Amino acid sequence: MQFSNLNESVSVVIPGYNVASYIEASLASVYAQTHKPREVICINDGSTDDTLAVLHRLQNIYPDLIVIDQPNGGACSARNAGLHAATGTWVQFFDGDDVILPQKIESQIALACSEPDVNVVIGSYQEVDSNLKYIRTLTEAACPDVYIAIMLSRAGRTSSHLYRRAAVVRSGGWNTTRKSSQEYDLLYRVARLGGIAKFDGNAYTQLRLREGSITHTNVAANVRRVLDLRINIFEELSNETYPFQDELKQALFETIRLAYSYDRVYALEMLNRHLPKSFSPNRNSVYALAYSLFGIDGAERLSKLGQRLRGAA
Repeated sequence: MQFSNLNESVSVVIPGYNVASYIEASLASVYAQTHKPREVICINDGSTDDTLAVLHRLQNIYPDLIVIDQPNGGACSARNAGLHAATGTWVQFFDGDDVILPQKIESQIALACSEPDVNVVIGSYQEVDSNLKYIRTLTEAACPDVYIAIMLSRAGRTSSHLYRRAAVVRSGGWNTTRKSSQEYDLLYRVARLGGIAKFDGNAYTQLRLREGSITHTNVAANVRRVLDLRINIFEELSNETYPFQDELKQALFETIRLAYSYDRVYALEMLNRHLPKSFSPNRNSVYALAYSLFGIDGAERLSKLGQRLRGAA
C-alpha cells in the first residue's frame, strides 16, 4: 500500500535498559519500515548487561543509528533524552524489546495526514511472549472519545502510538515522577492541547510481555497509581462542559472495580468520594440490581460467585 506522505519525517526514540537480548530484533523491525525514519535514536539507560556494546556493534550495520548513553534514570527520562535529540515532525516512541511490523509507520503517517491538526495516532497492538509467540490482539477505538478510552485503558501503549513531536514538547514531555501509566499521562496532556487523536484499528505493533520489561506491569503494585491518574482526569473533566459525563462516571467505576480487587478500602473511599449514591453501573442487570441493594461489596461477591459457577459447569 502506498501513501502520498513520504516527505513526512519521523524520529524513532528507543529507550533501553538491559535489553541486550532483544534490541537487535527491535531495531531490525524499525529499519524494515516501508516509511523510512529520518533518524533512529537509542538511549542506553544505564544498563548493567551488554546493551551498550550491542548498540555499538549494531552501528556497524546501521551507520546512521544514534546512540545516547546515560546513567539510569528510568524509561521516561530516557525518552525525554531522545525527544530532545529528535528532529522529525513525528516521533515514534518504541520500547527496546518490542517489534513493529513493516507498514506500521507508513499506515499511521497516512492517518496522521488524513486531516489537519492531528497530534497523535493511537494504535492497536498485539501482545506476544518473550519469544514473539502471539498471545492476543487488542483493537483500540474511540469510546466515545480519547478521554474515555484513556479512562478505560483502551488507548494503546507507548510503542503503538505516533505523536506529533511539537505536541509532545508543548505538553512538557514524559513525566519522570510517574511510576505507572506514563503513556496515558502523556496522552492525556497531549489531548488537552486540542488537536485530533486518530485511532488506528490495525495492530502493527507487537508488545513483548516479559518480566522486567518497560511494558510489563505489576497490577497489584501499581493499581492505586493507575486509579489516581484516572481520578485526576475525572475531576478535571467533571468540572467542564464535557459532553460525555455519564460515560465518564461509568469509566471511573470500571477503574474502581479493578482497584477493588487489590485495595478494597481505598477503592471504597474513592467510590464514595467521586460517584453519587444514585450511581448505577452500566453492567448486566443482575450486577446493577445487586449494586443497588448491597453496594459494590455485594455486587462483586455475586459476580465472583457467578464466575465460579460458570467455571464449574
